[in-house]
Amino acid sequence: MHKAIAVCLLALLFAVAGWAQSENAAELATQQAKAVNKVLTPAQWTTLLSADFKKPGKKDLFILVSMECGLFTGNASDAFADAAVVVRVSVDGHGTRPGVVSFCGKSNGSEAPFALLANCTSSSLNSCGLTAEEQQQISRSLRSHDFNFVLINIPKGIQHITVQGKVATGATSGPAFGVIGKGSVEAMVVNLKEEAE
Repeated sequence: MHKAIAVCLLALLFAVAGWAQSENAAELATQQAKAVNKVLTPAQWTTLLSADFKKPGKKDLFILVSMECGLFTGNASDAFADAAVVVRVSVDGHGTRPGVVSFCGKSNGSEAPFALLANCTSSSLNSCGLTAEEQQQISRSLRSHDFNFVLINIPKGIQHITVQGKVATGATSGPAFGVIGKGSVEAMVVNLKEEAE
C-alpha cells in the first residue's frame, strides 16, 4: 500500500516537473491580439503580423496564427464566384509547413457599402473612406480562424516570424477583397525527435 502511494506521488512529481519545464520554455514569442485592419488583394502578399524571439539550440517550432477574416467579392453587375484569403508564415525568410493555407472563402458580394473597397488603394481599412457604420458592417461579416504552422530544426539565435496574406482567385473575373480584423501569433518550441522517442 505504502509502495503504491510512493509510486503515485513520484509519478505526480515527474508530471508536475515536466509541465513546469514546458510552461517555462514553451512560449517564446507572442503578439497579443490586436486590430490588424488590413485590406488584401490578389496583387501582392501583405504583412499582417510579426514577432521576434530567441531560441536556444536546434529544435522545432509550432506557430499558431489566429485572425478574423472576411472576403468581399464582385459588384452589382459582376458577382465573383471563386476566391479565398490565403495566409503563409515564414521564419527569417524560410517558409513553414504546410505552406499556403486558405483562411476564409467567399462570403458575399461587394455591393454597397462594400463597393468602396473596389476603389481603395491603401492596404489599411481605415484609409478606404468608409464611415464608422460601414466599418461596423464589414466587422460583422468577419469570422475568426486559426491554423498551426511548423518549421523543423530551426537554428539557434534570434528569429523573426512574419505572417502574410493575400487573395487567391479562381477563373471567374471580377474584383475580390480580403479584410483582416483582429489577429495574433504565438510560437512554441518543441522537440519532435524527442517526442517521437
